[in-house]
Amino acid sequence: MENKEMVLLKGEMKVFSVSLSVEEEKDVTVKAYSDVQVCCISSKGKDYLGNDFEKSVHLQANTPKDIWFCIQIPEDYNKAQAEIDIKVLDGDETVYSSCIKISVKDGGVFEGNPFTNKDNLNRLAWLNSTIGIDRNVPSPYTNISVSGNDAEILGHKIRFNEKGLLGSVQSYFSQDVTIGDDVTELLSEELEFCVFGQEFVIKDKAQSVSDDKYTLSVTSESKDFVLKTSGLLEYDGYMLYKLELTPKTDIKSSVELRLPVSEECRRYFIGLGKATRSAGYFKTSEMI
Repeated sequence: MENKEMVLLKGEMKVFSVSLSVEEEKDVTVKAYSDVQVCCISSKGKDYLGNDFEKSVHLQANTPKDIWFCIQIPEDYNKAQAEIDIKVLDGDETVYSSCIKISVKDGGVFEGNPFTNKDNLNRLAWLNSTIGIDRNVPSPYTNISVSGNDAEILGHKIRFNEKGLLGSVQSYFSQDVTIGDDVTELLSEELEFCVFGQEFVIKDKAQSVSDDKYTLSVTSESKDFVLKTSGLLEYDGYMLYKLELTPKTDIKSSVELRLPVSEECRRYFIGLGKATRSAGYFKTSEMI
């Protein structure tokens, strides 16, 4: 039996590990028992669908392996000390056991952010997070707000033009990723999809809004083509565009997607390749 001790506030979380070594290679089951919240990150968790799972832990002969645990003291915990009993089983045989003793400090409730300090490994608890796995909008994100052709998400205002393409993208984020009053415009002009020699007229337009996403669809026609523009905006800033150009007859024509990223922001632009960036709206001398 190995005894360890730690000191925590009510409401405080901590991730820690226990190092195991065995003489023969084996798969073991890890169990943790306590009246506080405890989970063995190495053996239990959530899958990508949010379902609970439990698995064995593989140990190689004479090779130490860290087994990771996450504990949290409830805010209403009324004892001065808590204990976590850890058992490692090979079938019915106990190959390791440990008692973790936790002194609960009389200092109120922990009010800080348990993930601020990157050195304490508390972020391993995110492996079992279900945030964002469904359509609920998690904090600090806010529900999408749409008025006319304008949409707002956390730290951004987006305007769509009549053709369904981006007319303006304004960011209220600063260089240190905080939200303020200063506005940065990401575009110098509206996005434009050009089919040379063609004038398009809008025939149909549809949109839908929910808490977590905004979708729009615009169908336009010219003499020789049908253009369908589909857009998706999600609460976290993810945006997806799909343009479908269908010819009415067997015809050849040049097309161009003009993406006028502002001079201030184009240095951060990724993609399209050097040849494309060097032509038209992107110049290599303006990229770093």
